Amino acid sequence: MDDMNTAHPDQAKAIGALLEQGFHTLVVSALLHVDPRIVKNRCRSRTSVKTKAKFSRVPSMLTLARDGLKWREVGILVGAYLNVADKPFESISADALIAATRIYQSIHLSINGGLAQEHMLDGNAAFSIAREYRDGTLKYVSCPVCKIKFAHLLRCASAPSPYKCPVCNSKVQR
Repeated sequence: MDDMNTAHPDQAKAIGALLEQGFHTLVVSALLHVDPRIVKNRCRSRTSVKTKAKFSRVPSMLTLARDGLKWREVGILVGAYLNVADKPFESISADALIAATRIYQSIHLSINGGLAQEHMLDGNAAFSIAREYRDGTLKYVSCPVCKIKFAHLLRCASAPSPYKCPVCNSKVQR
């Protein structure tokens, strides 16, 4: 790369694909290990194609944990991610995030009939979830009573009640 603000053709294609999916420019930078300036320049240069990319903040897990409806959505999204990710404890795959987000959004729309889209999570939330899962601060646990799997954020006072099932309220063993 001669110019520090220019992407290689393969990088440019991958950057464009992630921006089209609505991934935040900083998430694209982290996933592809590319300088954030390159991603922002690529986003700005795509004038012929409308991108869904965001320059706002990536949602934090604390923000998601404080919203009961969104926290339930986290459980669905983390389940979709774990089904498609090869090594979720080791790395975050852009392909797995895109696939998991599509699966999750399909499930969300089928359950809600297209309603309540303000609670639907996007790829940026999927990135936050994958990062927390990789780092060990987000767990996916099963209820022994009703068998549902749900997300639990460790070391967080404002997260939903520790190891309590959101469906039947049973305590779950650590």
